[in-house]
Amino acid sequence: MSLEITSAWYGSNENVTGMSVLDVVKYIQSTGVESFVVTNRSMGSDPEVFVVKTLFVTYTVDGETKKVTTVEGDTFTFTSLQ
Repeated sequence: MSLEITSAWYGSNENVTGMSVLDVVKYIQSTGVESFVVTNRSMGSDPEVFVVKTLFVTYTVDGETKKVTTVEGDTFTFTSLQ
């Protein structure tokens, strides 16, 4: 299986309010962990204070583009990206 994360955004509105966290998510993936809790700390910053944020991840697996979202406080799992 060929998996590549192509976009990662952390905020209340994908690509509008928040920030790109592509480098952060790719780094976490490179460490070999299977999952992590989506928090301001794990994402590196709080782009919108007092707002519940979502991690929006776009990825390709075996040439097919897919998207997944994870709400702040929930667990993002790399092994579920299929």
